[in-house]
Amino acid sequence: MLLRKIRRQSIVKEGGPPEAHVDWASTAFGCVAFWRSSEMALRLEDFKDRFQGEKCFVIGEGPSLLRTPALPEALVGKLVLGCNQVYGFFLPEVREAIAEGKEILGSVAMPDGSRRFVIDHPAVQRISGKGAAVLPKFLCYSDHNAYVPNKAVIDALPSIKVLGYCKAGIWPYESFPEDSIAVIRSSKRIVEARPGQFDMSPPLTGLTVIMDICLQFAFHLGCTTAYLIGCDCTADGHWYRPERDAKSKWMEKYIQSQWIPNFEATDEVFRRNGRRIWNLSVGGNLDAIERRDIRDILDVEVTDV
Repeated sequence: MLLRKIRRQSIVKEGGPPEAHVDWASTAFGCVAFWRSSEMALRLEDFKDRFQGEKCFVIGEGPSLLRTPALPEALVGKLVLGCNQVYGFFLPEVREAIAEGKEILGSVAMPDGSRRFVIDHPAVQRISGKGAAVLPKFLCYSDHNAYVPNKAVIDALPSIKVLGYCKAGIWPYESFPEDSIAVIRSSKRIVEARPGQFDMSPPLTGLTVIMDICLQFAFHLGCTTAYLIGCDCTADGHWYRPERDAKSKWMEKYIQSQWIPNFEATDEVFRRNGRRIWNLSVGGNLDAIERRDIRDILDVEVTDV
């Protein structure tokens, strides 16, 4: 109980190992934190080239997912990496509720007083990996604000969680799920750093969107082909709230000035190493990544929403 009352902050300094980012105010906690950070660093290394030469499917949260409602069934037997709350899309009951126009979102209070959304549906609340044709093998999160509000659900998933530290931010260390892989972010965006490859042993090259974690991790796994689905790069909301809270014109400019160049730089790294990224998203603005028709790759139908 005492440790729970201690506010633990992890100030991420560029270039250091995980154990360099732990608050050592409590010696007992420090020992546990050092063990856990080292364990997660070793776990990351265990996955180096684990899927050498294989193809993977990286699933974003764009509203275009709703145009391929049978996508989860088409991904059975495939290597799938998912972003944030995309696990909800893999539950048939959740997709049906959205198709019927039902509200599936709720919100919870965060320790800092802010509120974060959660997918509030009975199918999600009783999730244990059952009831879904397939769930992403890996779920990627860029910071604790995406993980903490949905902790109970995410921890129940059989997926392996890949968690990115916030640069110069606060991460509640005790919130890490036991089966997670932790990586550290550097300050430079990919487009600025222009790395020769992504191995994730040094700090993760700076992020603009959650897809940056997914694609770098796919490279780390040894995948030679990464297919993007639901990576729309638009200000039209997400699959769970399409257009309901469309973002501002400022967001559209940010996508063009920040997101797109980062994708271009990531694509360059893949190509330089004899690998490819293909955009299978139905529509959207990510024309910087060469497109292919999703129907040529997967057995799915594309519908109008």
